[in-house]
Amino acid sequence: PVAEKARTEWRKREFKDVTAILQAYPELRKHRTVVIEMAHEEYLERRRSGETLDMREFANRFPGFETSLFLFLNVQSLLGDVDIPDEDLWPEPDDVFLGFTILGELGRGAFARVFLASEDALGDRSVAVKVAQHGNMEATILGRLNHPNIVPVHSVQQEPDSGLTAVCMPYLGRATLMDVLDKGFSGGRIPRNAEVAFGTVLASEDESREGPNRKGWRAKGSYEDRVVHLGIQLADALAHSHNRGICHRDIKPSNVLLAFDGRPLLLDFNLSVDQRSWLDRVGGTL
Repeated sequence: PVAEKARTEWRKREFKDVTAILQAYPELRKHRTVVIEMAHEEYLERRRSGETLDMREFANRFPGFETSLFLFLNVQSLLGDVDIPDEDLWPEPDDVFLGFTILGELGRGAFARVFLASEDALGDRSVAVKVAQHGNMEATILGRLNHPNIVPVHSVQQEPDSGLTAVCMPYLGRATLMDVLDKGFSGGRIPRNAEVAFGTVLASEDESREGPNRKGWRAKGSYEDRVVHLGIQLADALAHSHNRGICHRDIKPSNVLLAFDGRPLLLDFNLSVDQRSWLDRVGGTL
């Protein structure tokens, strides 16, 4: 009965404040699941209103629940129900969003979507625009990195009304190492050379796009040599990142872009951690 009364009053309140509910219904502390769910809802409401919250600090506001709540918030964030805009807020093809004309979707994840766009103010150059809710943290991290195998950032903007952030990056293609695995291993065996695994993927890319000449690369090397060469480049990129206190924490084939010239670039630092601030967040992919 106490939990139901608290829930009823909770739903009527315009501003979700778990502390106030606990003061009004002290016996509610016996119902841990209810308190954690309410705290999670308050966390989401405050994040959607534009407030910047640290999960650990927010959880510490609830003595006796802090560890369980902190873990719950991390898991929910990883599963993708935190900071996901309503469907009608996402840009669509032909929309003009923060100065970018949206041409099409390149990919999407739990937290963000990436679009091919033209930047109107700079001669309609082709760019990749990553759109997420309050996604400026990733741009801040990428801004500290300068490496040929880490995707660079041109700019970051935020739309005040929706809270959507647009991170602008150069458009270097849409193929990832996941495409290499899908096409190169379609026959069920190790590809006989680099051209079969990688050249097939790059050949499907739009060759009219600007980029370094990749003619020589496509014709040379065994599959094994190419894997070693890419592995060396990615290891060097990670060393560069780690030396600056930044851990990616979600390395997987779909997060490695295969640029027009065959160069691998690390993508998606959304789950990365910066040791200067060391925000506790769950990383990786289930």
